[in-house]
Amino acid sequence: MEDIKMKLEIRTGAIKNAGCVSELSRKWLLRMLENEIAEVDGAISNERLWMFGADDEFTAGLHYRNIVDLSKYKVCLQALRDMPLEVLEGLLK
Repeated sequence: MEDIKMKLEIRTGAIKNAGCVSELSRKWLLRMLENEIAEVDGAISNERLWMFGADDEFTAGLHYRNIVDLSKYKVCLQALRDMPLEVLEGLLK
């Protein structure tokens, strides 16, 4: 997940250096966010399976914690995806 965050920072930095977010850049960013949201959904599903198949409460708790963290990350990604273009430009300046 750190790798994805670093890619997002690098890519949004490139957009920031361009001076503005064009409609094409926004579509590209939205596609990237949608792909990441889908990846997170898959990771959450996998963590649920591991949690329910855990042999002990400690291990189940670790997977539950991962589900909570991934869910928070997903909410952040969705918030970024749903931002109006003007707000996104303001964040990237």
